[in-house]
Amino acid sequence: MAVTLLERVLGAVEAHPDAPAFITADAPTTYRDMLALLSVTTRDLHEEGIRAQEPVALTMSQSPVHLITFLALARLGALVVPVSPFLRPADKAAIFAKYGVRIAISDRDDAGVPGCRVLLIRAVQAQGNETRLDYGNFVPRDDSPLRLALTSGTTGTPKATLQTHARFVQRMDRAGEDAGERPRFIPPNLHITTALTQALHTLAEGGVVVIPRGYDARNYLDAINRYGVTHVGLPPAHLAPMLDALPDGGVTFPSLRQLRIMGDTPPVALIELTRRRFTPRIFVSYGLGEIGRVAIATPEMLARDPHTAGMPLAGVRFETLDPEGRVLPRGSTGSVRVAFDGMPSSYYGPDASDRSRFRDGWFHPGDIARLSEEGWVYVEGRGDDVINIGGRKVSPHFVESLLQEFPGVREAAVFASGEAIGGTRIAAAIVPNAALDWSGLARYAERALDVRAPSRYLEVESVPRNVMGKILRAGLASWAETHGKER
Repeated sequence: MAVTLLERVLGAVEAHPDAPAFITADAPTTYRDMLALLSVTTRDLHEEGIRAQEPVALTMSQSPVHLITFLALARLGALVVPVSPFLRPADKAAIFAKYGVRIAISDRDDAGVPGCRVLLIRAVQAQGNETRLDYGNFVPRDDSPLRLALTSGTTGTPKATLQTHARFVQRMDRAGEDAGERPRFIPPNLHITTALTQALHTLAEGGVVVIPRGYDARNYLDAINRYGVTHVGLPPAHLAPMLDALPDGGVTFPSLRQLRIMGDTPPVALIELTRRRFTPRIFVSYGLGEIGRVAIATPEMLARDPHTAGMPLAGVRFETLDPEGRVLPRGSTGSVRVAFDGMPSSYYGPDASDRSRFRDGWFHPGDIARLSEEGWVYVEGRGDDVINIGGRKVSPHFVESLLQEFPGVREAAVFASGEAIGGTRIAAAIVPNAALDWSGLARYAERALDVRAPSRYLEVESVPRNVMGKILRAGLASWAETHGKER
């Protein structure tokens, strides 16, 4: 099996030159055409001075050009820093400064920051017979730096782990190992490592990357049927609006082999509604930004217990620890640590000395979970999000999951809200899905949670989330007070 990313993709070009590599609203792009566009892009970037090991921000929209530009940077040996074009200017500037970025490649005029050179690539033109890729002296090796995998940045400027060429291919294959033959995939935001690796695995396998006309429900769902899409990946917060556009129990997508819910643990109610309205072929993926996918729940597992995150992948060592760091028996809840061969062993750059997560050959993500007797993973929240209510520890994720099982609750975000005689109070920002019985919700929570039930409820139109759909907990309380209506 070829080792490098370019070898894998070029193998698909050789095997399927006239098959579609991309489908967009404009027209399909064959593998032969993709190679021509890649050749032109590689030449142009080399002429613009892109060189090996240079940090380059890639901040582009969803398009084939995004993936072709990434492959060109991989061929030239640049160190790709993925930066969402929708970040606030201050957050973007912080990433550029932290990782020494002086060049940004984008299809948007507002991509750069002061002192940064911007290369605009809105479209690429080729005759169709270009094949040359040997620009510059760089020849990728297994240990050549390729890309930084950034953390979610929910609590500050993202940290990063280094993906070498070999490590990227390993993560790519782990992301797509259950994709089957020649998948057709609609990727989520391509700045997310999981989305990028699945898209490139699709190309390496001779499949098709489908870019809908838009990512609103109408265009997205239409693309699934129109182009025979077999695989989609959606965070829970992005999946929920899709379900609103579908009738209950009447619509299926016959081509779809896998809907992967990713980024955050979905509420049970969302899984059940997805099964009725979208597809029964639901997979829930438990992954970690620093190291990739750790476990996956199949449709059969979710039918038995929709709370599970599934079985650890082959080769993954998954353990839970007590507060003293001792390994707990199965069935006991504790802090998670995971390990597998080839995973990163430290953060990159300014955070390389931070050993709070990478210790003794294990990665400690800060999640709280348990491993059942039969080896299934159940994620119960994050250790650093725990709220102390009168000496009782409360996981916001646990409370949110229960609240979201009440009819009429689409989303819930729980946070500490001031002090009372009994200690810290807990509040919940709620996005209602329909006419919501607020009094009934409060009674339900009190029965299910006792003192851990929210003492206040705020109605909001949405919950602040990052591109992976994870709740932005830093500043959540002040945000909710500003945007919420007391109920």
